Amino acid sequence: MVGRIGKTIAAAAVAAVIGLGTTAPASATLLTNGGFETGDFTGWSVSEVFSFVGSGPQAPPSFPYAGPKSGTNYALLGQIGNAGTISQGISDTLGKTYSVTYWLAGVGDSPSYFDAYWNGTLIAGSDRTDFNSAAVYQKFQFSVVGSGSDVLLFHERDDPGYMALDSVSIKEVPEPGTLAMLGAGLIGSIAARRKRKARA
Repeated sequence: MVGRIGKTIAAAAVAAVIGLGTTAPASATLLTNGGFETGDFTGWSVSEVFSFVGSGPQAPPSFPYAGPKSGTNYALLGQIGNAGTISQGISDTLGKTYSVTYWLAGVGDSPSYFDAYWNGTLIAGSDRTDFNSAAVYQKFQFSVVGSGSDVLLFHERDDPGYMALDSVSIKEVPEPGTLAMLGAGLIGSIAARRKRKARA
């Protein structure tokens, strides 16, 4: 009987640990105004003349977007003639892994391009020239490593029109070892309790 109870408790403990892994609250973003909800580029350093923060749908042909990906506002990037940038510096932890996420929409204007840099180094896979023609947001997510003080920079050009950027975030990636240690501790505690009951 004790053995059955012990197995049931152990199974419940393992399930609880698995549950923690899937329902743990997401860490807060390290960026300021990643959704441009201030209605401007507050928190960002901007070198662009032809870009602005808008809200709601924008009339075609220059603004063929249904509106923000989330919230009320989003950035419309349309630097002409040369590359423009928006960037933001953050404080993070040396050696920690972070997830950089953003949503981007473009219509394939020519010339147009967009890419992301982490401390001056191109984030592999972020360079885009093949935008879809439906102006539909696409999610981009990349892993980067913190150095203690880092800069995320977006580099773009869109002469004929604009591209839309929204919901930018940088979040710490939880370490799987933390949950594994918690599970091992619970299972070890249950095993010790079973031994005590068996001796009684």
